[in-house]
Amino acid sequence: MTDQRNKSPYVWGLSSGLKPPDRLPLAEMASQNVFLSGSQYGSKYDLSVVPAHEFIFNSFKDPAVKEIANVAPTGFGKTTIFEVCGSYAVAQDPGDMLILGQNDKLIQDWMESRFLKVLRKSPWTRDFIPTGAQRNDTKKTQIIFKHMSLFTGGANEANTQEKSMRYCFGDEPWKWKHGMIGEFLRRHHNRLNRKMLLQSQGGDEGTEWEEFARNGKWHDGHHLCPECKQFQPVSMKMLKYEKTKDGNGEYDWVKINQSVRLVCPTCETEFEDSDGNRRKWAKCMPVWKGNAHFPDRFTYSWTFLTVWTKTWSEIVKLWITANDSVKNGNYEPLKQFINKEMGQFWEQPKDTPNLDTRHDPYLKSAYNNGEKWENEHARFMSIDVQKQGFWVTIRCWRIGETKSRLLWEGKVDTYQTLFELQSRFGLENRDVFVDGRYGIDEVVRQIYIHCGNAVENHWNILIGQDNSKGYAFDVGTSKRPRKVWKIYSKFQRGVTSRGQQYRTISFSNLRAKDALAGLIEIGDGAFGVPVDASPNYISQMQSESKREMKPGVWKWDKIKSHYHNHMWDTEVMGIVACAIRGVLKIELVDE
Repeated sequence: MTDQRNKSPYVWGLSSGLKPPDRLPLAEMASQNVFLSGSQYGSKYDLSVVPAHEFIFNSFKDPAVKEIANVAPTGFGKTTIFEVCGSYAVAQDPGDMLILGQNDKLIQDWMESRFLKVLRKSPWTRDFIPTGAQRNDTKKTQIIFKHMSLFTGGANEANTQEKSMRYCFGDEPWKWKHGMIGEFLRRHHNRLNRKMLLQSQGGDEGTEWEEFARNGKWHDGHHLCPECKQFQPVSMKMLKYEKTKDGNGEYDWVKINQSVRLVCPTCETEFEDSDGNRRKWAKCMPVWKGNAHFPDRFTYSWTFLTVWTKTWSEIVKLWITANDSVKNGNYEPLKQFINKEMGQFWEQPKDTPNLDTRHDPYLKSAYNNGEKWENEHARFMSIDVQKQGFWVTIRCWRIGETKSRLLWEGKVDTYQTLFELQSRFGLENRDVFVDGRYGIDEVVRQIYIHCGNAVENHWNILIGQDNSKGYAFDVGTSKRPRKVWKIYSKFQRGVTSRGQQYRTISFSNLRAKDALAGLIEIGDGAFGVPVDASPNYISQMQSESKREMKPGVWKWDKIKSHYHNHMWDTEVMGIVACAIRGVLKIELVDE
């Protein structure tokens, strides 16, 4: 058979141009013509791996659909979809194409390690790759074909503003800078045959990615029960398991994993966690949820159930640990679960938390002389420094079950009263946390008087900062480096105008307040409030709410400027104290 590239370029161009596009479904064509590179599922595209791909392909080939948002879990094969759709465009329906990723390096690595190899290996596209004198037209960042051009790059202003394109593909737009999707949309210049495909996990509500997806004709993936043949919407309530613990109070994951099964909500048939059952349940169909939408934009939302290689026991473990983290005031694992496994967007808690004095009624007056709470493990004193006087809270904690009680709250006038409170409630110096934002010289002078000259034996001085992620700590090894982001920093040293040395710890206002609000919302005694709490305490704990300052940027702020929030600030410092001392684990892990 004569290689197409050995023909006269005029004959080759005429014959390729006269060939009509194949009318078979895109998934069927891909299984015959797209050879993958670096895929765990084999060298040839196979729809049975993730059957949900079919619906993305159908929309991509449908001329009435101009824009597609695919909100999908990890392992869904979003990169493979780009490779199939890109190959189809090159071979069957050409037009200039721009593919944007999170940054230039990531998209170049993908081009070099995967997409160029797909184009060179696949029967569909290999004859179009420039060769001979034109071989330099193939680069890591672009390919200049005879019949179209393909460009790639990071999602930045330069790449979204320069080129006019028919095809626009975007990878993980949840990480893009605000405004980039809007600029990307304008690259089409309102072409009638334009096609935009954005694929990503979920993100935060109120972001540009969420707005783009929400304005599409939203379809949720419903899955076919092998027994009753009814399509079911996905809910974590479908997964049943026994939450077993061992003799040490730790989760017995072996027994939990053995107990995991999926129960059909309609016929109540139970399915064990096996490759065969997960493959059966991966069969699905998109169901429109009836939302108002742009007429030419389709949105698909898929869950872990579309990816049969994800074991249900793995999902259950993520679910259990995420909800346990919420009890520790850390919402991040649950947010990641919603984004990465459920194909949904995370709604930031906005309302002022509601205090609960009814679940575990008690009197703080019963602890006025420093009495211990039964099974108490730790207690901390938090001090908010004012120009005149101090606001103070003392709270004790039970570790493991995440329970706490407020033992004392109020305002005092002098440092001497603070020292007496510390002594009465049996607090060591390391159990006291004081605000360092105001009058740091006098704070340090008084600490030296009370605690002595050894800085290591001083009270903890805290400084809140507008830091949304936290502070990086290296916790891995040289061979396996790993980084975690905690809500507090390492010690930072300073010297007063008197020459007295001191140490401070910075903390993330946003993350500490998120954690406090989360504990309050849990109820169940996680954040105990006595029935005799003062009106000042109750009102000041209702003084702030979380607001979106600009798209994707959140901050806790006073509901009204004249509201006092001192008690709220002391309880926030108490959360930081718990994180520092290991009572609560509030950290993000870099994968």
